Amino acid sequence: MSLPKIFFHLMFAIMMLGVVSSGVMTAFQHWVLSQSQASVPAKTPVIVESGIRHMISSKPKALLTSFEPEDRFEDAENTSAPKFEIQPDDSKPAFSSERPQPAFVETTPNSPSKPSEKASETSSAKASPVLVVYENELVLEFPKAIASTQNIKNAVSRVLLLDRPTAGHELLSREKMNLRKRPYFYRRVLDQNQNPVRYPKQAFDYADYLMEHEVEELSDEEGDFIALHIPLHESGLSGPAKNYQAWVKTYASEFGVPESLIYAVMETESAFNPKAVSRSNAIGLMQVKAEAAGKDVYQYIDAKPGQPSLDELFDSEKNIRMGTAYLGLLKHDYLSDILDDKIKQMVTISSYNGGIKTVLGLFGKTPEAAIKRLNHMKPNQVYRKLRYDHHSDETRRYLDKVMKAETKYRELLQET
Repeated sequence: MSLPKIFFHLMFAIMMLGVVSSGVMTAFQHWVLSQSQASVPAKTPVIVESGIRHMISSKPKALLTSFEPEDRFEDAENTSAPKFEIQPDDSKPAFSSERPQPAFVETTPNSPSKPSEKASETSSAKASPVLVVYENELVLEFPKAIASTQNIKNAVSRVLLLDRPTAGHELLSREKMNLRKRPYFYRRVLDQNQNPVRYPKQAFDYADYLMEHEVEELSDEEGDFIALHIPLHESGLSGPAKNYQAWVKTYASEFGVPESLIYAVMETESAFNPKAVSRSNAIGLMQVKAEAAGKDVYQYIDAKPGQPSLDELFDSEKNIRMGTAYLGLLKHDYLSDILDDKIKQMVTISSYNGGIKTVLGLFGKTPEAAIKRLNHMKPNQVYRKLRYDHHSDETRRYLDKVMKAETKYRELLQET
């Protein structure tokens, strides 16, 4: 073989060896790279939200807007963290599965809805009571660690005396309260004596009563609690009085008589019994006598002769109209010259039951002389005269009964 041919074959062998070694090196580099990538875990971004660290899913953002059964937020430090579930809207407080839906719940602003045990322990020093308002009761829940007698009494007093719903973070506040305004739950909360709570001593005394009779201990996954139950009562008119609201409102406006006075007369005269008949033949809800008040209403209001029939007096609407019209006659016509409104009101009430002639006779021989004397007397003097000097024991007691009932209805109706 000649020298040129030997040189050519040698160069060809060297070139082939270079190609093979280059392929082997490339494959080796790919293998090393794949092994190094497999040994390093992919980084996942972490977000801190409400004090709990969560891993962000690698799903596209659009898919994260819908809740799927297999979706989970996993704790970055504990891969066995429990699943966070969406609670149904009709969930009940843990202490009773039978309670109705609360109207609203007041809690501290940043408290998590489902705190972990670690979060509960960490925040125990900052725990606050929670107020839950149901249709028929208020419930104050205190973490057991802060359920001292003083804290409970302070929270109860703020709930019952503030003029607005109390936020959870305000329940243990020591700030002074404005007691000049009517409390938000006034007349909806009645104390152990069935009186509306208006002043601090009442609230503290009622809190003592509640701690003896309306307390329960609760335990759930969030910890141990003391729950205090405060019964709520129906606001405004209740019972049979509600049946006559529309007619009372209509005729009170027509004849210029306070609604509270009409309800007070009905309650005192008949206890809201439309079929009531007295020994003196007074009829119906407002105990109208056909030959006295009924006849005056016919003559001076309706401008017609005669007097109402029994059927008219037993008709609830007509009875309320005639009784209210007669109160209007007393107040705006027969006693219109009495200057003091309190005196006029007391004389009107007594005259409705005992007769205007008899009542005015306590103060003078003629109506003119009686009214002149009344205008020189003070309300407390007139009250003593009506309360102790009228010859009828019924009329004497009647004044107190109606005045007390009127005060109650004035508050219920929030009349000025």
